[in-house]
Amino acid sequence: MSLFVLGTLNLTGQPDAKTYAKHLEKFFQETLDMVGTVPGIGIAVVTNNQTLYQGGFGYADVEKSLPFQANTDFYIASCTKSFTGLLAAILDREDIIKLHAPLTKYLVDISFDPDLKMDQIKVRDLLTHTSGLEHESIGFRLAYTGDHTHELLMDQLKVLRANEAGRGVFEYTNLGYNIYTLIVQEKTGKSWQELLEEKIFTPLGMNRTTAFMSKAEAGNWPIAVPYFALSKEAPEAIYLRKRDNTMQSAGGLIITPADVAKWMKMQLNMGKVDGKQLFPSDLIQLSRSPLVATERERGGFKTNGYGLGWMTGTFQDKNMAWHTGGFPGSFSLISVAPESGIGVAVFVNEALAGHRLMYLLANYAYDAYWQPEGWEKNYEEQRAALLEQIEGFTVRVKEGLDERAKRTWKLSQPFPFYAGTFQNELLGEITIKADDQQISVRMGNLHCIATPFIEEETIRVELIPGSGEVIRFKMQGDKVTGLIWGDSIFTKKV
Repeated sequence: MSLFVLGTLNLTGQPDAKTYAKHLEKFFQETLDMVGTVPGIGIAVVTNNQTLYQGGFGYADVEKSLPFQANTDFYIASCTKSFTGLLAAILDREDIIKLHAPLTKYLVDISFDPDLKMDQIKVRDLLTHTSGLEHESIGFRLAYTGDHTHELLMDQLKVLRANEAGRGVFEYTNLGYNIYTLIVQEKTGKSWQELLEEKIFTPLGMNRTTAFMSKAEAGNWPIAVPYFALSKEAPEAIYLRKRDNTMQSAGGLIITPADVAKWMKMQLNMGKVDGKQLFPSDLIQLSRSPLVATERERGGFKTNGYGLGWMTGTFQDKNMAWHTGGFPGSFSLISVAPESGIGVAVFVNEALAGHRLMYLLANYAYDAYWQPEGWEKNYEEQRAALLEQIEGFTVRVKEGLDERAKRTWKLSQPFPFYAGTFQNELLGEITIKADDQQISVRMGNLHCIATPFIEEETIRVELIPGSGEVIRFKMQGDKVTGLIWGDSIFTKKV
């Protein structure tokens, strides 16, 4: 654990910094011990002028006995959108890519379906999830398989479709952010990764934040490993890790508790750092303003709108801006309460309990600062409820594993019969290799060993950890001619 406490709060009705730190340390460590299955937690809490707490608990890497500390990098998934959103506001101010311009101003060489009315869709719509567009494969290639080039993705834009929600209606997706940064590269000749470093990370001194996994690996930065844990004794490291080719603008940053503290303090100070205005205050305000309406409640956070990469709403009736992120074995929440002058970020590197634990710990960090009446007793009850939920999840997952272990193969031919490379124009290739003992399946960065399924000529695959799906083989006489994965048909290459 790493702990940095600066100064005192000196605010009526709120604890001093040392007392606050003790509250956090006690509750976080006790909760981690009680849950038992979560390897580690990262945490940063700041006010306008102070870092109250930055550090971690437990392990970032169990196998290496690597503790979770203030300098431990963590993959924050969709929390990336807040950074991309600020970049978009900056590029708009610099008259490089205007938020209110139609997409056709920047995508001039693509013949779109006329029914999409692309000239009516604004750049801003991409970032507020209101473009009304969807695409089968762009987000999947960027986030999972890594099988893409800029040219390929630009070419795939020609088969954009209208979604069911319709233009102007909020429907959360990664696609808008992906399209936006394709435009960025077309217009500037630079990648979104390069521009984030140039315009945000470097000015803020965020020296351990990057969208390039290769940079972190070359620097031997400690990075939290994602886990799936059914027991404290045997947490299982998840094989799927981010690479440069799957770090994308809707979910593609690693950051440390120490660096996220810098980000949140800048947000609370409306673009100022150490008294210097690094970013125009109106751009910070714009990015965190509810540009579109949407309602939901999750983990005590009540959403009323969405800005440029920020959800807006309330927690404990206090105005908030936040975003969450999730990927197998990685859950993150970065939040600020500007009027109250406090920001909280929580990272959890476990797939089964991580999501609910993330919210519980963030809630506690705020309430330990605000100290509403009866707050400590309330958290004892919440923690007990969380432990009960986790126990139920664990039982159900184990039951599912036991049930699948009893299945027998429903394939009519020996395993090697099904081997081959199968092609889908949008999604790419699935390669199946087999010997007499097993069938292995690969799709870009994704890979797994197949297991039996309950229907004839099928196999179960878990290319994305935690997401079991079925592959159905298409047969013609004594040959396999293709396969069906989800709703997509793949043709066997000759």
